[in-house]
Parts: sequence; C-alpha cells; structure tokens
Amino acid sequence: MTSKPERTERQTRQSASRFRRWLLEELRLRNWSHYDVAREINVDRSTVTKWLMPYGHPSWRRPSYQHVAALADRLGIDTDNVLELAGLKEPSGSLTVIQRDIALLVAHIPDDLLIPVYYQLRALAERDVQCLIGRRRAELDGADPVDDEPLDPDPDESPGDSPSSAPRSNGRRAKADT
Repeated sequence: MTSKPERTERQTRQSASRFRRWLLEELRLRNWSHYDVAREINVDRSTVTKWLMPYGHPSWRRPSYQHVAALADRLGIDTDNVLELAGLKEPSGSLTVIQRDIALLVAHIPDDLLIPVYYQLRALAERDVQCLIGRRRAELDGADPVDDEPLDPDPDESPGDSPSSAPRSNGRRAKADT
C-alpha cells in the first residue's frame, strides 16, 4: 500500500499563508467580518479566527475539508481551487497558478465590466492567434519565426464561437466556472 507523501513544513506554511491572504481578501471584497463567515458556514467565530492566524501561532488551525467546501459553496467559488489554497488538495495540474488566480478573480468582476475583455480572451484562446503572437515574439527577439500551422479559418467553427455570442450583462455578478 502506497501512502500519500506528508506535506513539508514549508508547503504547510505556504498554503496557510495563501489561504489566509485569500480569505482576508474575500472578507474585504464582501465587507464581511469573521462573524459573517462563521454564520454563513455554521461554525463558531473562533474557528474562523484560528484559520486567519499566521502559521506557527499556537492558535492557528487548518480548516477542515468540509468547512472549506462549505465556504467555497457559499462564496460561489470553485471548491477545488479553495481546497488547493488551503493545502487540502494537490493542484490538479490542468490549470497554471496564474490561470487559477484569474479564475478566482473573475468571480468578483461584474458582467458589464467583463464583456469588453471577453473578446480579447476569446481571441487569445484561439490557436491561430497564439501562433501569430509566437511569430511576432520570435521576430522581435531576432529569431526565425516558427511556422506552427497555416492561418486558415476553421471550417468547423460553430455559430456559438462567433463574437456575437458573447454573454450579455444582466447586471448580476458572474460566477467562476473553473
């Protein structure tokens, strides 16, 4: 039977610090107190206070899996991302650190502010655009540009992939679908 490797002291300290910073920022953005969080997920206020203590403080405690899942659910944030922040789940590897961070941040941006950047993000996700950017970078660096693929339009592009299918703002906040 293989056992899961123990977390190092450094990993524990880093995840505790990341989770603490993240939760404090979530509280600030929502104008919530420790008590508000405790009430929302049905725990004692002192429990939340212990999560926010610096790692190494005698009162510091890591939140449980169930508490983190409840917190993520109540905040409308992907549970796996919050579990990773709390050091309760190994990173999935499917997203980079910056991609996960952006996904968490997007949850705090109203739809009407996201629509202008939606088209830019859609464009950056296209393979042809990535190839063009790579070529331009190579030119600027003085290297020979790499010809990854021809820039032919995709004949299989569905109407849902067109810019006219961008989400419309309804004035409500968007949730991250990470």
